[in-house]
Amino acid sequence: MEIAWKKLWATNCPNKMKVVLWRMAHNCLPTGTQLQVRSIPTRYDCYFCNRMENVEHCFLQCRYVKEIWKDLKKEYGICLNLKNFSRIRQWVLDWIYEASEFHLMIFAIAMWHIWDNRNSCRNGEALPHPLHVFGKIKAYIDFILLNNVRSEDSNRRETLKSIKKWAPPPEGLMLINVDAA
Repeated sequence: MEIAWKKLWATNCPNKMKVVLWRMAHNCLPTGTQLQVRSIPTRYDCYFCNRMENVEHCFLQCRYVKEIWKDLKKEYGICLNLKNFSRIRQWVLDWIYEASEFHLMIFAIAMWHIWDNRNSCRNGEALPHPLHVFGKIKAYIDFILLNNVRSEDSNRRETLKSIKKWAPPPEGLMLINVDAA
């Protein structure tokens, strides 16, 4: 179990996304059933489909969310494998343990976006089409991948800069630096 958590915390995505998975595994996300158990007066049904909302339903069983996972499977090969599903905690831990770094990053990003979208609906925003949510997830993944490439390029450039020392231009020439931004 400790290996799975270390792997999760090392995943290349913001901590807020990892925390959703941690809270999911510990069944402490404020879903409808959790709020009902705590006698908090609020809506207890799913904001996507109006069925009773628990963690499993919110992230895996809701027909709205299934559309998002279907698109993620087509695009990235993400397969949720719910055949041996019995408890959410064990399922999340197994998923973290067995997934590649890339798929775990996608999994965390997708779960966070699903939860964020659910909370937006809870706060009165209109329910977007599942394809729109998939598009946000894909854009976020592309953003992270692009930033990884940029940071690797930046690290290479920093190494080159440290090797190359500044020298004044030859006599008779003037060097003018201009910021084109």
